[in-house]
Amino acid sequence: MVLSSSPDWFLGFDSLLEFLTTWIAFFIGYYSYKFFRISKNSKYFYLGFSFFAIALAYLAKAFTNILIYLEANRAEVWAIKVQNIAIIHDIGIIAYVALILIAYITLVALALKIKDMRILSLLVVTAVLATIIGSSSLLFFHVLSFIFLLYIIPYFYTHYKQTRDAHYQIVVISFLLIAFSHLCFILLLTGHQLFYVYGEITQLFGYLGLLMNLIWCLRYG
Repeated sequence: MVLSSSPDWFLGFDSLLEFLTTWIAFFIGYYSYKFFRISKNSKYFYLGFSFFAIALAYLAKAFTNILIYLEANRAEVWAIKVQNIAIIHDIGIIAYVALILIAYITLVALALKIKDMRILSLLVVTAVLATIIGSSSLLFFHVLSFIFLLYIIPYFYTHYKQTRDAHYQIVVISFLLIAFSHLCFILLLTGHQLFYVYGEITQLFGYLGLLMNLIWCLRYG
């Protein structure tokens, strides 16, 4: 039992990519929060909160995969190892799914300018139910994540159309890559493990695009 469907030759590399994604998301969240402290614009608070949640999600996923790998290679009674791996797996996957969905729901609320507490509570309930279902079916989680991103991307695309600002163009492309990564994970249902590799790499490129855009903004405004 593993948190991912990684091919054997890719084991370890996926955790490395997830640690890189963690660092990138934390960096973006940190500077978003700094912008919020300076400007008092709540948009940056929501962005900061979302990316901190994403950072914690991928940190949980990376550590879970590493702990499962270490536990599987311990000189221990097989039945005990299976039980320990199951516990680690369940805790890790619940943390990962919950944090990613919280981040996406926050971005959806920002994109759609949702302030009605009834709608927000409905989204939170959706996230809770999705976490429960997603802990046993990652397919459902990735489908829901893909749908959430379809609501997030138009928000940035609209800003790009209005301003023709290259910053927004990079953000749109980055979120499209992240959405495509979820699509790759959905296609794992076909049984081809390479979709996992494509998803991990595409996901990293998506977050790298967001990081490059942030660095560009910091250096050139």
